[in-house]
Amino acid sequence: MKARSVLPTLASILALVACNEKKAQPETPAPEPTSRAEASATPASAAAPSAAAPSAAAPSASAEPAAAAGQPAKGLRAPNNDPEVVKQITAVRDGCKWGRNEFVDACKPMQDWVEWASFPGRQDILSTLVASLEDDSPAVRNIAAVGLEVIGTRPLSDAALATALFDALDEERNPKNCRGIALQAAAVRLAETELDERALKVARTHALSPCRVTLVGAFLAYNPQHYDFTIELAKSDKDPKVRAEAVAAMRGGAQKDATRQQNNCKVWRTLLDDAEPEVAARAIELLGRTGGTAFDAPCVDEWNDLLTHVEAAASAGKAESTKLPWGVCGLFEQKKLTAEQRARALSLLQTLVETSANAEASRMSALDCIGRHDPDAKTFAQKFEQDAAAKVAKAAKAILAAKPR
Repeated sequence: MKARSVLPTLASILALVACNEKKAQPETPAPEPTSRAEASATPASAAAPSAAAPSAAAPSASAEPAAAAGQPAKGLRAPNNDPEVVKQITAVRDGCKWGRNEFVDACKPMQDWVEWASFPGRQDILSTLVASLEDDSPAVRNIAAVGLEVIGTRPLSDAALATALFDALDEERNPKNCRGIALQAAAVRLAETELDERALKVARTHALSPCRVTLVGAFLAYNPQHYDFTIELAKSDKDPKVRAEAVAAMRGGAQKDATRQQNNCKVWRTLLDDAEPEVAARAIELLGRTGGTAFDAPCVDEWNDLLTHVEAAASAGKAESTKLPWGVCGLFEQKKLTAEQRARALSLLQTLVETSANAEASRMSALDCIGRHDPDAKTFAQKFEQDAAAKVAKAAKAILAAKPR
């Protein structure tokens, strides 16, 4: 009698377990998580796996989410990724606090990542970093972009990898990621990969200014065939930052090309009076500092125009950018600078320092240049030892404290 009552009870239990197992199995695969929060959440149906079915146990909290059914694994889960790189990126993702578009504070895992990725020879991890840019996690994409920024660049002729880079750059909407991605995209050999048209379109139209600035500033060094395109941007692009970067990029696109070097000087001269202050300032800097190397020739014919322009700005108290005194200071390194031009340069730098309406940083830079190139700099510096502008006073004290050369 007792046995008959136990057996039905055991059968009921087994039936109930079997029924629960059947209900616990989802009819359709769960959607792929789109954020770290979703990736770390444990579905309610998997929270308590049946003891009768150990093969259906839920994954651990640290496990990567599975790819959606029928979709290839991507991002950090891409099958050909370097395991060590995945390990390093995961350590940063899980060990640092993510904010809106960057990590909130400097944290040791990120510092370790930068140090590790900066080690010479890390270019071989490029493909894993590019694959990680497809990850659903914005934190992972940021970590990958940081890696792309610090591993260094070299010419890239792999069409598939280059296309993936431009895909990522096209879709990027976090300005904090621009530099790393765009630096690597700039190193693509566009003619060999047949990506010229696409690269120029990105350079013209990308939604984020930092992405355009980085790409325009770097790609001419690897693709000198687009010299004229860069000049076009320097003269007429709607973004002043892109224009200024294009002005600077022209120098790299004219290395060991005498015709281009002469043209650079002429273009920079036309930009001295540009309505955009940063564009004009970059032209001044380049006119004064270009030359004196095996790669480029000085803009000798434009030096007097450069001095005239900076003289006017300094006297009017409109020397805002440090690039003005830097450009003038660059002339002292030029072998073809005449004695008259040298004296004129020193005089206008003194005017720039004496006119307190000029920007503090610009005045400081001018005084620092005087300290390096004027034999009587100590006499001039004495007048500014107690200047109201702290940076100017500091520069004056440094000159007075320097030992005679």
